[in-house]
Amino acid sequence: MHEAYPFRAAVSLFELGLLPAARINEELGLAGESVATVELLLDKWRMRRHLATKGTSPVASAVGRSALDVREFVAAHGLPVVVKPIRESGSLGVFCVREC
Repeated sequence: MHEAYPFRAAVSLFELGLLPAARINEELGLAGESVATVELLLDKWRMRRHLATKGTSPVASAVGRSALDVREFVAAHGLPVVVKPIRESGSLGVFCVREC
């Protein structure tokens, strides 16, 4: 299709389409965010660590796999805390914990 109707970039208007659009852009040599950048943006834990290394967003964070992990984080950092999946779209699965 690109050969018949050349276009400048593939875009996505929703989060789940960002990675496919980046892959198309890289494959065709088009403008747009790189696959590496989009993968970083979609992985909240990797992004948080990246920002911390740059000193851009020094927010306490950790990966938790259990309620005990959350309690230990709260003990170390206080309430409230935001608990969210590492990789999800929008606010899906995001909770504000105000008490334990």
